Amino acid sequence: MNGYIFIKQKQLNWALNKGINLQNKDKNMNGTFYTQKLEDNLYEQLLPETRNSFLNASGGELNQCEDTPCKLQALHSSAALVINIFQY
Repeated sequence: MNGYIFIKQKQLNWALNKGINLQNKDKNMNGTFYTQKLEDNLYEQLLPETRNSFLNASGGELNQCEDTPCKLQALHSSAALVINIFQY
């Protein structure tokens, strides 16, 4: 197993062990898994100033959070990792 697949499997196992419902772009391990709710991918809710920073940034991490998953809902999101480390 290569490192990429290994890490994705670890992320998937983490979510499943926590009972987090996921969405998958496709049905194989190369798929991108998203939490159904943004809050499930974060240790705590976004602070208003953090949310505003992401809304004003060019990355679009919060775009489409109502109808389809936004980037922050991806298990592999580096932005979610930063929020979980620095906001926490």
